[in-house]
Amino acid sequence: MNKSTYLERLAEQGIDNAHPGGLQLTKSLLKKEKITQDMIILDIGCGTGQTSAYIAGNYPCKVVAIDINPTMLERAKATFDNFNLEIPLFKANAIRLPF
Repeated sequence: MNKSTYLERLAEQGIDNAHPGGLQLTKSLLKKEKITQDMIILDIGCGTGQTSAYIAGNYPCKVVAIDINPTMLERAKATFDNFNLEIPLFKANAIRLPF
């Protein structure tokens, strides 16, 4: 039997916002920030792209998303396409950013 990692299982299942509090907590935290149009928000470990899409659709900043898992990158791209969002998406490890 092939052992999947936790992140691979999330990708296989297409699970959005596996972090404690989910998207609701993220929205609550974002409301407390002063996000302006000259900011770039980097979503590290973007998963299915739900948080990146929310930020891009609700704040005047630019969003850049990265994830290391190819399946999550495919799902994020589909999310961005579904909402007609142009969010740069990179396959990257958070400790070795491509920029």
